[in-house]
Amino acid sequence: MNNDRAQRRYGISQLEITAIGCTSEGEAQRRGQWALLTEELEQDAVTFRTGMDGRGLAPGKIIAVADPVKSGKQIGGRLSAVDGRALTLDRDVEARPGDRLLVNLPNGKAEARSVQSVVGRVLTVTAAYSETPRPQGQWALQSNSLTTQRFRIMSITRPEDNLFEITALQHNASKFDAIDNGARIELPPVTSIPPGVQAPPQNVRIKAFTKVDQGLAVTSLSASWDAAPNAVAYEAEWRKDSGNWVRVPRTSALGFDVPGIYAGRYLVRVRALNVMEVGSVYASSVETALEGKTTPPPALAYLRCVAGPWRIGLEWGFPASGAADTAYTEIQQSATPGGSEETARALGLFAYPGNTHLVSPIPAGERLAFRGRLIDRSGNVGAWSNWVTGTSSSDASEYNQLITQEYVESALGQQFFSDIERMQVDIGGLQKQVGDLADVLLYDPAKVYAKNDMVRQGQRLYQALKAVPAKTAPPNAAYWSDIGQSLETANGLAQQVASHTAEISELDGSLTAQASRLGVLQAATRDDADDGNGAMADALRGWKTVARAAQEETVRATENEAQATRTTLLEARTADAEGRIATVERVATSDRQATAQRLDQLSASIGGTAASLQSEQTARANADSALAQRIDTVQASTDTNSAAIQTTSQAVTSLDGNVKAMYSVKLQAHANGQKYAAGWQLGFDSGTSVSTMAFQADRFIWFDSSSGTAVAPVSIVNGQMFIKNALIQDGAIDNAKIGNVIQSNAMSNNGMPIWRLDKAGTYTVRDSAGQVRVEMGLLQS
Repeated sequence: MNNDRAQRRYGISQLEITAIGCTSEGEAQRRGQWALLTEELEQDAVTFRTGMDGRGLAPGKIIAVADPVKSGKQIGGRLSAVDGRALTLDRDVEARPGDRLLVNLPNGKAEARSVQSVVGRVLTVTAAYSETPRPQGQWALQSNSLTTQRFRIMSITRPEDNLFEITALQHNASKFDAIDNGARIELPPVTSIPPGVQAPPQNVRIKAFTKVDQGLAVTSLSASWDAAPNAVAYEAEWRKDSGNWVRVPRTSALGFDVPGIYAGRYLVRVRALNVMEVGSVYASSVETALEGKTTPPPALAYLRCVAGPWRIGLEWGFPASGAADTAYTEIQQSATPGGSEETARALGLFAYPGNTHLVSPIPAGERLAFRGRLIDRSGNVGAWSNWVTGTSSSDASEYNQLITQEYVESALGQQFFSDIERMQVDIGGLQKQVGDLADVLLYDPAKVYAKNDMVRQGQRLYQALKAVPAKTAPPNAAYWSDIGQSLETANGLAQQVASHTAEISELDGSLTAQASRLGVLQAATRDDADDGNGAMADALRGWKTVARAAQEETVRATENEAQATRTTLLEARTADAEGRIATVERVATSDRQATAQRLDQLSASIGGTAASLQSEQTARANADSALAQRIDTVQASTDTNSAAIQTTSQAVTSLDGNVKAMYSVKLQAHANGQKYAAGWQLGFDSGTSVSTMAFQADRFIWFDSSSGTAVAPVSIVNGQMFIKNALIQDGAIDNAKIGNVIQSNAMSNNGMPIWRLDKAGTYTVRDSAGQVRVEMGLLQS
């Protein structure tokens, strides 16, 4: 018989035995197996001396030996005390409930009981022993992870009195079941000491896998190995190509992952460590080439087109699975309906998860083809979808609505459709000064006058040059300035005034110089003299006719700005008839801006009727922009009706590229409670880069007078356009009504149309020679 396992380890060692009385080959087989297993499993021997405990032993008996050197722990000793099922040991041990406590009883037998509880050195067993143990009796502790060694006594000698020397050989009882029944041989755990040499792990292997993390396809390296005997931890390292080794954290698992790797050649090495920190040699994997994700993304779930005015809307969808790591959607367009590789061009890359795009601006009714594909974050490109054809809207009403809305909401539209407002020239300050001249009081000697106060002395008007003390009457040139003449009777007034002022002042360190000049001619009359209430009539100044001519000029300058203003007024009034010409001219400059403005107004009214002409002109420039504007307005009104015409010219430029220009003519009228409007406008705004020409009228008529007579070949009335003759190169018509004939413009050799359909329902087709090829009567649906 032979033992292959033992031969591989120890080599060939032949043994011959004699079996006396063996009469069967089966018995001989068992004897041979016993010899082989005994030689393989029972190699350890022990010799020890003991006192009187050895008197009950004899050769051939099986004993349990608790050797702390072999086991690595204290698992044997003598009892210190016994109290029923509670036994006190002579030393500290690592015991837990469920372990077995083996004790030598006074009768020479050894019995084991399960430990119920452990409190310090006191162990309580689950059941009492058959005989109460005595102190100084031997004990041994057994557990599933560590037990005593079994030996068969070979010899016993007595080297001296009360001393026994015992020699025993290792014994494994499971060899008998293995010989007789083929059972597995159990090797009991007799030591907790790890081996001095740790075996390395086996079958180190690496692979790559890809997963999607927060929309990114992440490729990871996965290393694994088989467990090494007695190993409690592993230390592993990896490297890419010829790079440095990268250590991973110490682990007790049988593998590790390295996320986010790049393509290359990878190598992993691992070593095992036992509880004594003894490490094995490194076991290495086979160098393996790993790549990132190479699987292309799936095709688009769908790609469709949505028609719109001057645009085609694109919508696409992503597949339910496999597209979570998409980086872009690539879209191509082709001018060929149905799509063509020759005319395909890139429309754009659209970042995930965007799924819409507007193709604009394009002509109305334009047909384009589109296709798309996905590109993932690893650069893998998916397959193209099928070509999808889209068309921009051909609905004229949709375009009209959009054009109208865009224009009405723009600055041009708001100006064009706004109401014409009556412009007022601000001459209130000059009118007040002129009116106050008629109410200048006589000089009062008891009164103190302030600078610029005016008084009347005789038929002259005086203005204080500075503060005037009492009893300092004009014409004292040190205090008063003669500014004009004032003649007044009970029914008449005539005044001529020429006033001048000049002043230089300083406030908070800022110097201001200003001067003004006022010139007034004023005349007024009334019908009746004093009728007993003269004082009241004089105070109210109830003049029936008034004529005025006035002009005021003011100038003002500071360190940072200068301003000059001139206001001119011509006014006449007779009862409820009134006429006025007013002009305000203003120029202002500063270190940042210059402005020039002129306002003119001519107005006339009587009772409930009024007419006016206004003009506003403005020029303004600063460091960033320039503006020029002129608005001319003509208005006429009665109590119930009104009409107005306004012309506006405006130009604006700025350094940031903003350019605006606009010219408009507006006509508005209110008649019998109804508002009417007409006008036209030219405009340009660089913000939209579109120039616009807009018309507003209930009826639009285009006349051609070249023939000498007024003819309107084009007109628009109530939203309908009437055209006498038209040549259209390319047209899109939703509905067409032909009143007479529809035919081809291609003619045969004899001058007949190639095809012709008349209103009677006759359809005729001719060849190039003019021969009729098809002729049908009334077409039936």
